[in-house]
Amino acid sequence: MEDQIPVLDKQLEDKQWIAANQYSIVDMAVYSWAVYIREGFLPNYEKYKNVMAWLDRRNQRPAVAKHLPTILAPLKEEIEHLTHAGTYRIKFD
Repeated sequence: MEDQIPVLDKQLEDKQWIAANQYSIVDMAVYSWAVYIREGFLPNYEKYKNVMAWLDRRNQRPAVAKHLPTILAPLKEEIEHLTHAGTYRIKFD
């Protein structure tokens, strides 16, 4: 994830959405992993202002806003564990 975020940030420069400056399947696909950036998986995420603005726009879409707690709920315990452990990789049991 740490390698992709700078590239994504550059791609979003002066754009609302990733591809063709309109909401598309690309935004949906990237969101599937990018949604967790603020949840402790990427240190210093604030410096990627374009990505953070894109996440805000994506999170404000009605379907996402309605289900965001459900999207994040399964990883709450893992996020807490990883934050305390100092690692940014998801463990699978």
